[in-house]
Amino acid sequence: FNALAWLSFPAAKGAINAQHAALLAERGDVEARARSVERDVLTLFDEGGIAIACADPALAEAIRAFRWRELFWERRADCAAKLRCFLFGHGQLEKALDPYVGVTAHAILVPVGEVFLAASREAQVVTLDHHLARWLGDRRNLSGTHHLHPFPYLGFPGWFAANAEPAFYDNPRYFRAGRGLAHRAAAGAQESPLPRVG
Repeated sequence: FNALAWLSFPAAKGAINAQHAALLAERGDVEARARSVERDVLTLFDEGGIAIACADPALAEAIRAFRWRELFWERRADCAAKLRCFLFGHGQLEKALDPYVGVTAHAILVPVGEVFLAASREAQVVTLDHHLARWLGDRRNLSGTHHLHPFPYLGFPGWFAANAEPAFYDNPRYFRAGRGLAHRAAAGAQESPLPRVG
């Protein structure tokens, strides 16, 4: 699965490796003995990441605010039409072989437009690869794990048979309320934003 991720997202995977190498070179034995926050963020996305292309800012805000029922059920049609999800982490790909309620990815949100949504899946992956590499290459985005957004992706319409029923979204152990949203909002203001794609 790691090899497949390299084939699909070579620029982003390369950016992850480059940041690891640079941080180790800069900090020497200290970094080698104890992984820094920056490298924690890189590793979380590398192993458990998902890229979410979003053409509706209100849907992106629902993700940031942990409003899962609104996102996945009340705005189900919009979610299916205006979000595109791409599993990135090799650990997430392995979990997808036998998915279970509880599996959650760490998301990078990429704002997109209609041109992106109309493009082929292959073209979308190439575009996302470029933008993920840019995001991962900016150390401001590596300053804390709060820059990655938890995403219980089995709630995404069509990704899991059980989510065809509204009761699926009543499970608070999976569709959790946000913690420390004020902190996440403040941190988001410092995050290096990605420009809107197409």
